[in-house]
Amino acid sequence: MFDFYIVTSVLNAVDTIDRTIWSIVSQQGNIHIHYHVQDAGSTDGTLEKLAAWQKRMRNCEVLPAEISFSFVSEPDNGLYDGVHRGFERLNIPDTAFMAYLNGDDMLWPGAVAAIAQVSEDLPDVDWLMG
Repeated sequence: MFDFYIVTSVLNAVDTIDRTIWSIVSQQGNIHIHYHVQDAGSTDGTLEKLAAWQKRMRNCEVLPAEISFSFVSEPDNGLYDGVHRGFERLNIPDTAFMAYLNGDDMLWPGAVAAIAQVSEDLPDVDWLMG
């Protein structure tokens, strides 16, 4: 099983956060995705959506991959500080994949499985981007 640690840094993303989260938690394959959303103090309903996702993820057994979901809301100094804070909250082993996705972006279906396959086929590759 491949471990992926993904962080999304957001502020007031109520219109797009559901689509972003779904694009991550619906990934398929022999993967475990540790997904953390680092919110910067949203006031537009984003926090309510994140709480609903957290509740949904606690009892969800029908997703095509193993998912761990968490979120925190605290002030930060911008997008990259939020990404940094998000990764600091995760205990990431050296063998894991790391990625961040903005709160209005999406992963293509199969993206995470494709990365896992590249890693299996080309074990000397240390860096992938798209």
